[in-house]
Amino acid sequence: MKLLETKEMFDEEIKGIYFRTTEFLNLSRFENLFYECGCGQDHRIDCLDGAEPLLAATSTLVLYRCPNGFVSFVRVKGFFTQEVITLFSGREKYIGTAEDLVAEILERQ
Repeated sequence: MKLLETKEMFDEEIKGIYFRTTEFLNLSRFENLFYECGCGQDHRIDCLDGAEPLLAATSTLVLYRCPNGFVSFVRVKGFFTQEVITLFSGREKYIGTAEDLVAEILERQ
């Protein structure tokens, strides 16, 4: 996992990715999957531990905010056997609040 330390690093990582809101997601199908977060904890993909999906590029590429103030971009890989890969994570106080990031991303698209 790549740890992001600045807003510029975040912007570089998401450049060229088309995001949309998460209404279409069915995260309950990932009930036993966890993602590694920059906060040092593992969080549930299905969000039952307080992690929150912010935006999604696809149903398996999701931007999350954890209860500890980190934003992570996560990929679920595989069909029958699934693996979770955290592509990057950053602390909100360094890269921007989740609300500001979401608004900025959606405005750009």
